[in-house]
Amino acid sequence: MEVQGKCQDIHTHQIKPKQPSVNPVDDAGLLSFMTFSWLTPLIKMAYKGKLTLENVWHHSPHDRAEQNYKRFERLWKEEVERVGMKKASLPRTIWRFTRTRILMSYLTIMICMIGAFLGPAFVIRNLLIYAESREVNWPLGVGLVVAMFVTEMSRSVFFAATWSISYRSATRVVGAVLTLIFTKITRLRSLKDKTVGELTNLCANDGQRLFDATSFFILMCGAPLIFVLGFCYTFYLIGPAALLGCSMFILFYPFQAGISRLTSRLRRRCIAITDRRVRTMNEILTCVKLIKMYAWEMAFGKAVSAVRSDERKVLEKAAYVQSFSISTSPLVPVLASILTIVLHVMTGNDLTASQAFTVLALFNAMRFALASLPFCVKALAESRIALQRVKVIIMMLWKPDRLNICV
Repeated sequence: MEVQGKCQDIHTHQIKPKQPSVNPVDDAGLLSFMTFSWLTPLIKMAYKGKLTLENVWHHSPHDRAEQNYKRFERLWKEEVERVGMKKASLPRTIWRFTRTRILMSYLTIMICMIGAFLGPAFVIRNLLIYAESREVNWPLGVGLVVAMFVTEMSRSVFFAATWSISYRSATRVVGAVLTLIFTKITRLRSLKDKTVGELTNLCANDGQRLFDATSFFILMCGAPLIFVLGFCYTFYLIGPAALLGCSMFILFYPFQAGISRLTSRLRRRCIAITDRRVRTMNEILTCVKLIKMYAWEMAFGKAVSAVRSDERKVLEKAAYVQSFSISTSPLVPVLASILTIVLHVMTGNDLTASQAFTVLALFNAMRFALASLPFCVKALAESRIALQRVKVIIMMLWKPDRLNICV
C-alpha cells in the first residue's frame, strides 16, 4: 500500500501541469514600473546566457484575451442597446474599455511635457544668465545643474511610464477585439461573401493597426500642451517675433491633417488589393491539384504577380507620403528658430545669448512633441479604416435577420 501510494504520488506529480509563474509587473511598485526595474532579473539571466523559455514569465492575468474579451463584449452590447447597431461606435467602446488607463497615461505625458518645458524655459536660461555674469555663486550653479538633471530625468521616466501604460492598453484592446471577432466567426455556418483569407488579413494586419493607434494615440495629446507653453513663454521672452516662429508649428497641424486623409485613401486602396491577393492565393491553394493537372502554373503565377505589383505600387506611394511627413517634422523647429531670430533682430531689438539659446531650446523641446506626430497621424488614419472593416464583420455576425448566424 505504501509503495502504491508513492507511485500514485509520482504519477500525479508527473501529469500535474506546471503552475504558471506570476508576472512581476503586477506587483511592481511605482518607481519599479516607471523605470522597468522589474525586468532586471530577466535581463541578468539573458546577460549570463541562462535565459530559457521556461524562465520567461507568463502573461499577466490582466492582459489575457479571455478576460478582456468578456469586458469588451459587455461594453459593446451596452453600446448597441443604447444607440443601435448602425450608430454603434467601436472607437467609443474602445474609449470606455481603456478610459482609466488612457487618463493615467494622459497625466504622465502631461508631466513629461511640463518637464520638457521647464528645462529649457527656466533652468537653461538661468544657467546662461549665470554664465554671462561675472559673479561666482557656487550653490546657485550647482543647484541649476541639479535642477536640469531632475527635469530631464523626470521627462524620461514619465515618458517611459506613458509608453508602458499605452503598450499594455494596446495589448488588451487587440486581444479583446480579435477574440470577439474570432468567437463570433466560429458560430457562423457560412462566410457568405467573405473568405478565410480576408478574415486572416483582418486579424493580422488590421489588428496591428489597432495596436499602433492605441499605443501612439496618447503621444499626440502632449503636443498641444508644450506648444501653448512654448508659445506663451517665447512671446514673453522676445515679444511679437515669436508669432512668426510659432505659426510654423500651427501650419504643421493642417499639413498633418492632409497627410492623414491621403494615408486613409491609400490604405483603403491597399486593403482592397490585399484582400484580392489573399483571395486569389486561397483559390490557388484550394485548386492546386487542378492547376497542376492542366499545367496552369504560369498563368496563375502571372495573375498573382500582377496583383502583387499593384499592391506594391500603393505601398510605395504610402511609404513616400510617410517619408515626406517624417522628413518635414525636423525642419519645422529649425525654420521657426531662424525666422523668429531674424525677425526679432531686423525690427531693431537686442538679442542676448540667454534669449537666443532659450528660444532654440524651447523650439527643440517642441520638436520632441512633433517628432511623434507623423507616426500618430498615420496610425490613427489606418486604424480608422481598420475599425470600419471590423465593424462590417461584427454587423454581419450580429445582424438578427441573417440566417447564417448560429445563436
